[in-house]
Amino acid sequence: MPNISVIMSTYKENAVLVEASIDSVLHQTYCDFEFIIIIDCPDNQPVKDLAYRKQIEDNRITVIENEYNLGLVKSLNKALGIARGNYICRMDADDISEPNRIESQLSFLTSNELDLVGGRMSIIDESGAYLYDIPQPPITPNAVNRALRWNNCVPHPTWLGKASAFAQGYREIPLCEDYDFLLRASMAGLKIGNCNQEILKYRMTSESISRSSLFRQYLYQRYITKEFRKNRAADPREADIYVDAAYSEAKAIRYSKANDIFNNALTSLGERRYFKAFANSAELLFCSSNYLNKILRLALASFTF
Repeated sequence: MPNISVIMSTYKENAVLVEASIDSVLHQTYCDFEFIIIIDCPDNQPVKDLAYRKQIEDNRITVIENEYNLGLVKSLNKALGIARGNYICRMDADDISEPNRIESQLSFLTSNELDLVGGRMSIIDESGAYLYDIPQPPITPNAVNRALRWNNCVPHPTWLGKASAFAQGYREIPLCEDYDFLLRASMAGLKIGNCNQEILKYRMTSESISRSSLFRQYLYQRYITKEFRKNRAADPREADIYVDAAYSEAKAIRYSKANDIFNNALTSLGERRYFKAFANSAELLFCSSNYLNKILRLALASFTF
């Protein structure tokens, strides 16, 4: 039996990017794992061909093809249902794991007696070029629990945890299934942390979350954290009602523009173009009050550790 089950769900990603992602798992310094790949877009023939070819080349891979698109939540729950490992490692279909990712995270989790860990990421573009680093998230369970009151501080693509920590499964909280998972895990008393090293390159692609979805994601985050601060898990139906009532296309447009400005500022900082970063930051002040609230929430999460 493998010690670790790596689970990945693919959708409409470019096969070239998916292959780079798969290879980054197969070339890990830690080898005792199975690799479950869910094909959630049966029409994506290049990715299907790639996954089945990889399965032939490496017997650690198991390919599961959905008859039709089930969505990320159902696909991940399906993978969890067949996973045999003592630990689960999440992998997105277009990101790149550092070669020692699994070894480092498993060592950090076991030595600190944790249930689930994430880690630091750097951001790359579609071609793989470096954009900027994500600051170190909170490390200890106490710091993570405090930060979770305001923001998701354990990046989903970096998760590695005990199989028992994943037993609760994912719920249909649109665009926030990972954050909802963490909040419920925290309320259940699981010990969650982040290893203090970069373990993943997160790829920002043209298929990244759409303008309307980006704003809806923020609204769902706002609702489920409000419920978490009351020590209760969000009701998915009530979350939908809240988001539908708060959403407008005009707000979504302003929020999306603010997100572009914010990412440009981060890229400018990464390139040490400080005047450009300052100009972006100034422009951000007049763009979207909701996005400013998002930045405030990020700051509040940061101040907790």
